[in-house]
Amino acid sequence: APGKRPVVFFAHGFGPGDPSVYDSLLRHLAGRGYAVVYGTYPMLRASHAQRYDALWNSFSQAASQYAGRLDLTRVAFLGHSYGGGAVPALAYRGIVEHGWGSSGALLAELAPWYSYEFAASQARAFPSRAVQFTEVYDDDAVNDQRMAVDLYDALPLARKYFVAVRSATVD
Repeated sequence: APGKRPVVFFAHGFGPGDPSVYDSLLRHLAGRGYAVVYGTYPMLRASHAQRYDALWNSFSQAASQYAGRLDLTRVAFLGHSYGGGAVPALAYRGIVEHGWGSSGALLAELAPWYSYEFAASQARAFPSRAVQFTEVYDDDAVNDQRMAVDLYDALPLARKYFVAVRSATVD
């Protein structure tokens, strides 16, 4: 699409980083006019800091390389599982340290795993315009929902949403 587009920086769950796993979600976002940046990280033999740095480097490089196409005043940091836990630290770098999201900033954690590289002082530094959306799944056997609750409680944002998705079985 012509012109600058709002950006969704996406951090995948722990695994090989194959974007086809998230194909429907990524296509849905792009189909609604968002530029989607899919960051990856090394799964094995890497520290959490190295993984977070790899994600950030993917996002930062895309922001620089496609500066004419990305509207960095409207950003979302969206992550699933391991990536969901990484969202606060990554969003801090983009929103607080680089000033992205001046017209709109969203932190969206889907079934977040543990969150690293993020301190209480950083949580307090987010601007009031930032919005948090945390989602858990009732039958999640991998990620303890208490991690999502702790992450939700840690960010003192005025606009925040916590959603529990219930499973449904037909026949």
